[in-house]
Amino acid sequence: MNELSAGASPGCTTRELGVEDNRRIYPRHACRYQALCRSAGRAWWPVVFRDVSRSGAGVALSSPIEVGAAVNFTVYLTNGRVMSIAAIVRRVEDRNFEWLAGCEFNRVLSDADMAELL
Repeated sequence: MNELSAGASPGCTTRELGVEDNRRIYPRHACRYQALCRSAGRAWWPVVFRDVSRSGAGVALSSPIEVGAAVNFTVYLTNGRVMSIAAIVRRVEDRNFEWLAGCEFNRVLSDADMAELL
């Protein structure tokens, strides 16, 4: 599950996304983590975390999901650890047969959680 497409590197980059891209309380960090997602009534399906902050993430999906849906993510970290995160879908954008969901975590991630993600 940790393999990504050729040329892509797992994990987060060390640079934060630009200020113009970030109107949130916590800075977002570009990343590429493979994860599994589950929502009520749906089986687990693969997703990719595209960016992450202490309070949420941008997640690429292969099929649309409803705004307001409660989701649970199982994120596969580069250190081999697995992190479970619950969230609410706040927005969804159609990007040519790929959907980008903006998700707000149910809790603010700790410094230790962020250190593992970065």
